[in-house]
Amino acid sequence: MTLERMDGVAVVRLGTGLRRNALSLASLARLTAVARRLAAGAEPSLGAAVLTARGPDFSSGADLAEVLAARSDPEAYIGRVQEAVAAWAELPCPTV
Repeated sequence: MTLERMDGVAVVRLGTGLRRNALSLASLARLTAVARRLAAGAEPSLGAAVLTARGPDFSSGADLAEVLAARSDPEAYIGRVQEAVAAWAELPCPTV
């Protein structure tokens, strides 16, 4: 995941383009951290945020290997997903 700043716009790129940018627990944690950093005012001139990805696919969704591994505690995995979504929804600027 990368974060670029261009004229008041934060551009966050998911993944590497491999595995259709499946969202692992680690990538969800990074996605949450980036959104929280942006929301905390680390970017005072932030006018908008753009969430995009590398490669031809935005994201295939959850990393299925990790979903299967989390069968014994699916709430923990779902909690991480909800945490990332909430962090992006709470940004104080328009988000695309």
